[in-house]
Amino acid sequence: MLWEPEALVELLTPLLRTVEADQFLAGRSALGGETGLGEGGSFAFSLHDDGAPDAACGIDQEGTASTPLLLVDASGVRALATSTGLAGMLGRPATGHARRAGIEGGTSPVLWRPRLEGHERSATLAETLGNGLAVRQCDVTVQGRMATLHVRDARLLHGGVLGERIEAFQVRAGYGQLLGSLRAFGDRTIPVGRFRVKNGQRWLTEWHLPRAASLGFPVPGSVPAEHYW
Repeated sequence: MLWEPEALVELLTPLLRTVEADQFLAGRSALGGETGLGEGGSFAFSLHDDGAPDAACGIDQEGTASTPLLLVDASGVRALATSTGLAGMLGRPATGHARRAGIEGGTSPVLWRPRLEGHERSATLAETLGNGLAVRQCDVTVQGRMATLHVRDARLLHGGVLGERIEAFQVRAGYGQLLGSLRAFGDRTIPVGRFRVKNGQRWLTEWHLPRAASLGFPVPGSVPAEHYW
């Protein structure tokens, strides 16, 4: 199954609850404790944050220098995005991710420019997949360790070429299982803007994502081989 970047961002967004220090410390990790700092994980990608953009002068809204972070790799969660106060609670240096959406309200740790980097990359990802399914729009909700994926726009792939649209469908599986199914990636990323909403505030976050391919994904139903072009 092929994930277009606009769908992949929806799959990855719950992972922010695992790498933002306030959510992690509150026990809201989307991995439900199955992957702790430096433990577990079987991911074929790395999740980075490239820090504050030049327009923010490279600092967060507490005046802390924003440092690029390796957040997740094949071995699991490697770092947390922190504000000054949360960094003190963790006994770690602040990472420069304290953001405030307006002049009122406190700061929260929020990623600036998350970027996914696949370990196996291909310039011809769709063609390599051949026949299958391409997901273009979806929603993902996570409760505990379980995720519900609502696919709203998906099309059949015929030898790597987008074909007809199929009916919407739903899949329920472990969130870690869904992330672990991502095994191959495109060699180019595109920017995808999304608002991060929490604590009554919202911030624009600019993701940089490639296409991605899930192998062994539990898609309901089947398509006869003779149906493909």
